[in-house]
Amino acid sequence: MKEIKNNNISLLNDIFYRNLIFFFKFGNYNNLIIPKYLLNKLIIMRKITFLLFALLFSFVGYSQFPTPGTEGFENTTGPALATPIASSPWNLGTGATGNQWAVFDNGVPAPAAGQIRWNRALTNFYSGTQAAFINRKQIGIGNTSADYLATPLVTVPSNGQLLFYTRTGLNNTNAVNYLIKVNTITTAASQTIVANYTNTVQTWNETTIAAVYNVYELKTVDLSAYAGQQIYIAFVKEYTQPTATLAGNSWYIDEVKLVQQCIAPTSTSLTATNITTTSA
Repeated sequence: MKEIKNNNISLLNDIFYRNLIFFFKFGNYNNLIIPKYLLNKLIIMRKITFLLFALLFSFVGYSQFPTPGTEGFENTTGPALATPIASSPWNLGTGATGNQWAVFDNGVPAPAAGQIRWNRALTNFYSGTQAAFINRKQIGIGNTSADYLATPLVTVPSNGQLLFYTRTGLNNTNAVNYLIKVNTITTAASQTIVANYTNTVQTWNETTIAAVYNVYELKTVDLSAYAGQQIYIAFVKEYTQPTATLAGNSWYIDEVKLVQQCIAPTSTSLTATNITTTSA
């Protein structure tokens, strides 16, 4: 008798779960062997589930780099052209032929062999085995350097956001500015012209770039003002050296992506009324 009872319970469980799977897959309430009070709850659960999936895909499924994806600066040995050439394309996975990332600066200090510019970092990465970073450099007392890492020409989606992880190299209070700038001139030659980056959309300093200097922090930059436009986006490190002694800081970035912002639902409560076996 005990074995028969257990088999009956197992059969009922099997019927219940088969009905549950069919309901979530097809939304068909007909001929379900489920108590009505449970059916009402399942209808609400199904609506919530579909809402969550819709929000998830709206957040992660809209990448506007020439080659869709997240730029982690992997599988690269650095910018294409060696120093002392100050401006160079950087062939990365989210770029495309004729529309790649680029590194350049404001000419301070003057180009020289072995000069410091944006490059790959083989340590202190957020994920994978590499990141992008710009080290500190000797620029002379009273001089100001501005080092640019620019994305390819990208199309900003509606409610566009730039997301990336970042940290610095040293725990100090030097007056370094970390900027996100935008260039709206779309010709290829304009990408590496400093004067074209007239729009600063975000600024951080040593205290706001990361809560803990050597721990990566996710940054979100609102680009909704440029929705539908093609732009270049630049990560810019600016520093004015106060003395003759080397100072400043290094800057690391990783896991860069351009996405459409997930819009929060206008209501957090879901209700179902007039529930029957065929509608809600």
